[in-house]
Amino acid sequence: MSRTARSEWKGPFLTKDLWKHLQPRNENSRKLITFGRASVILPFLLDRVVYLYNGKKCFPISITNLKIGYKLGAFIGTRKPTNHLSKDKKKKKKKK
Repeated sequence: MSRTARSEWKGPFLTKDLWKHLQPRNENSRKLITFGRASVILPFLLDRVVYLYNGKKCFPISITNLKIGYKLGAFIGTRKPTNHLSKDKKKKKKKK
């Protein structure tokens, strides 16, 4: 866990809903939905799909080996991309 700035003695940060899923999973377990974007991806989440809330809806994130150690929020954006059009293009767009 060398990618985090958190001190070693505290351990990685996980929200309470992810702590519940530390037990061995069974086949009938429901889907894992979390709001904690600051949670660190740990090896027990490997090959699972985590649904992460971005402020509007939940998006699926499949956890692979390369994502371990990163934070969940790094894979989902929260802001809508905008188009900054010039005034001439806006006028042309309104005429159409």
